[in-house]
Amino acid sequence: MIKEHDRVRSKKATDYLEGTMSIEKSVLEKLLKLPVDKQREALDFVESLEKKAGERRSRRSLKGLWADLGVDISPEDIAEARREMWGGFPREVVRWRP
Repeated sequence: MIKEHDRVRSKKATDYLEGTMSIEKSVLEKLLKLPVDKQREALDFVESLEKKAGERRSRRSLKGLWADLGVDISPEDIAEARREMWGGFPREVVRWRP
C-alpha cells in the first residue's frame, strides 16, 4: 500500500527531475542552433563556471598582514575588545512594533 507522504515525495522527485531535464533540453536545443565557433565559446564558458564552482579560496592568515608592524594581539586583548564592543548591547529581547 502506497502511503500519501510517499506519493508526495515521489511527485517532488519527479517534478525536480523534469525541471532539471527541461533546463538541459532547452540549453542543448539552443546550443545546437549556434554556429560551431559559438558552441566552442559556450563550452569554454561552462568550463569556467565548473572551475569556479570547484575552487575553494584559501583564507590568508591576518597575522601575515601585520607581521612587520610588531603588533601582538593576545586572547585577553580580543576578550577585552569583545566586552567593550558588546557591553552596551541589551540583553533582553526587544520586539519591534510597526
